[in-house]
Amino acid sequence: MVEVLINSIAFSSGIILLYFWGRLPDPDYYPLLLTISFFAFLFRFTRPPGFFLLGVLYAATQAENQIADQVKPSSGSQTLVLQGHVCSLPVYRADRVVFDFCDVTGIDSGKAGPVTRFSKLRLSLYLNYDSAENRNNHLAGRERMPALQGVLRLSARVKPPNGVVNKHGFLYESWLFAHGYSGTGYVLSVSPGAESACGLLCRYRVERIRLVNHFSRFQNREPESCEQNTGSCEESRDAYENGKDSFQFFHSVVLGNKSAIAPETKSLFNDTGTGHLLVISGLHAGFVGVLAFKLLSVIFAWLFPRHKSGARQAAGLVAILPVFAYIAVAGFTVPATRAFLMFMFGSLMLVVLRRPVIWVFCVTFAIMLVINPASVLDGGFWLSFYAVFILLLVHGARPITSPLVFRLLKPHVALFLGLAPLMVFMGMNVSLVSVLANLLVVPFFGLVMLPLGFFAAVAGFIDNFACDLCLSLFSVGYRLITGYLSYLLQFDLFLSVTGSPGPLLLALTLVMVLCLILPLPLKLRCTLASVLLAFCSYPIEYDRRRYGITVYDVGQGLSVELQADNINMVYDFGMRYSDTFDMAGLVLLPNMKVRGVRDLDFGVISHWDLDHSGGWHTFATGIPVDILLSPESPLPGVNELRSGETGLSRLSEYCHSGAQYSKNQFTMRVLWPEPGMRSTGIKASDNNASCVIRVEFAGISVLMPGDIEKEVEYHLVEKYGNELRSDVLIVAHHGSQTSSTWAFLKHVRPKIALISSGYGNKFAHPHRDVLQRLKYFGVTTYNTAESGAIHLYRDGADASSWRVQEMRKICNKFWLRG
Repeated sequence: MVEVLINSIAFSSGIILLYFWGRLPDPDYYPLLLTISFFAFLFRFTRPPGFFLLGVLYAATQAENQIADQVKPSSGSQTLVLQGHVCSLPVYRADRVVFDFCDVTGIDSGKAGPVTRFSKLRLSLYLNYDSAENRNNHLAGRERMPALQGVLRLSARVKPPNGVVNKHGFLYESWLFAHGYSGTGYVLSVSPGAESACGLLCRYRVERIRLVNHFSRFQNREPESCEQNTGSCEESRDAYENGKDSFQFFHSVVLGNKSAIAPETKSLFNDTGTGHLLVISGLHAGFVGVLAFKLLSVIFAWLFPRHKSGARQAAGLVAILPVFAYIAVAGFTVPATRAFLMFMFGSLMLVVLRRPVIWVFCVTFAIMLVINPASVLDGGFWLSFYAVFILLLVHGARPITSPLVFRLLKPHVALFLGLAPLMVFMGMNVSLVSVLANLLVVPFFGLVMLPLGFFAAVAGFIDNFACDLCLSLFSVGYRLITGYLSYLLQFDLFLSVTGSPGPLLLALTLVMVLCLILPLPLKLRCTLASVLLAFCSYPIEYDRRRYGITVYDVGQGLSVELQADNINMVYDFGMRYSDTFDMAGLVLLPNMKVRGVRDLDFGVISHWDLDHSGGWHTFATGIPVDILLSPESPLPGVNELRSGETGLSRLSEYCHSGAQYSKNQFTMRVLWPEPGMRSTGIKASDNNASCVIRVEFAGISVLMPGDIEKEVEYHLVEKYGNELRSDVLIVAHHGSQTSSTWAFLKHVRPKIALISSGYGNKFAHPHRDVLQRLKYFGVTTYNTAESGAIHLYRDGADASSWRVQEMRKICNKFWLRG
């Protein structure tokens, strides 16, 4: 038993080390390593190193196979005719629908060639709306598109798995690799595929989508008609909205449709430390499994009173079936599948084989890595297993006589203490009220909400009255939960650390926290608590350089940060993809908080397109902004948006040419737009209204023109001439052919040009003509699509000693595109 435990730990360590190292061994060495592993198995004391090498080899071969399955890199994205089946619930966003496409065969539409096969693609279908009012109406989007289920034949532009690469923040490309995606892309046309190609797995996924659509009628049901301006009408509408929120919660926790949750609800649960309830995971599967096990144990003990031990083992086996049914309804998503496998193996080994808890944990951990070695790249994998490990420590430790309240609080306090350091290290906020929130919400959720949800799901196919009754009770429970969480949220207690604690400090903190959780002598735990407090009070070393220019990798968008001693400026805030998903939260805030940035001196929104302004609201709620500049847009409705958003800064002003702002040796000058832009004869557009800013600091000049087009460039050349000359140019409009004219580049004469664009974007930015012009003028050009985040920094006190860092060259892990 001990040998199995040690060998499983060694095998898991080999897999983890490979991904921590980030390099694949040379395939020529695979036979040698396999031979060494084989001979190591011959002797007991050398078996752990043999299992370690076997783990490295297994992870490497699995990674090689996954990379071979990916879309091959080309000059950009490529158009393919694809046939496969939809293998996920479509996620409706403001302007598109995102879905997974599995078991895909593809043929290049431009030439005859071999058939390529992909296991899973992540595709987007962009929606076209008749009016602006329908842009945020997901139902209007559904009516304008074909049914996304079953076998489909698509024409799509696909590219290798790609994401933004910055020093800190969310690595989307790592997430894609961990979840087994072969590529991403967007759909050009859709048509039904051959039904005969829909196998058993395809038919299961079709039925699941139908199941979710069946219950969508409750969510989309309008309130009964009533006379306007009456109290009964208002009450009816309020009841409808409350019921709609609870139906969305039902879709998430029972049907696994987490995209149905409203952003406000998601924010409420996340801010109170109960966001884990919204995603079907180990907690949900554990509740279902334990309830089924307890119920079956009573039934089997009553049926077979002389075989109580066998009845318990039989109950442990049969309890796997309801958990499997629940996860099948949830769609076998990655966290749900992980939860089912953890419960299944845990039940088999703990109840049936009667192995110790730590043995069960280590062997199950190794089995999960065998199924998907790339899981180590997923933060949710570590959080879920670490949470299980803490609970096993708490419940498996020697019991101590204590009051009931302490016994109820103990697991929640242990989870808070254990997970807080890990969450802080991952850049997540930790809610200090999460202990109180989970203490009441988790048992109520497991004992009341989940059973009501299951009864409603079953009754939905038997009797509508019973289904409505269960959903009404479910709605009452939901309002109780949200009311309680809203009350706790008003105290606004969060633990948010500015700066990066580093892996060594994290490891020491976790060790001390685990020692506090274990039932050690009181004096020892008090000593450890004092040391832990000293560690938390120790000042964190910030990753801070005095002078620098950073063009963040935000995909097809723009965000530039300038650092000048203690002065910070951000020009544009990246793209917003949905109400809860934008580049400010994923990239800007994590990178700036790690460096200890607590407030922003200057913020500039070049114009109000979402790829430039989308992250502003999230950023301003995370880091206070002193002065914000933004343009007065010629487009209707945008100025109303501006008046609502700019209130988040201390001082908000319009960009007008001639304005100048100085602080210490940092000078920012506004060159465009002019107050009477229409009088200049320039075509009115949001792009041409972009704020054009020129900044000088630390012996370097930077020109940031937003998305201006050639008409504005000609005007700037005529007005400023050689005053436009700058060392660094942020290329206008992501390198579009409508900008970066010969005359403009001739007068700017940059030494370095920085382009922010998305890899294989549908606009073909940057245009080859723009790149040729930059090359003609001898400009050194960098593109975030190829380089990741680009950081220019001054090396030492010499004003001329500027260096360039490309994050894709620094973070050159094997799962990232080279």
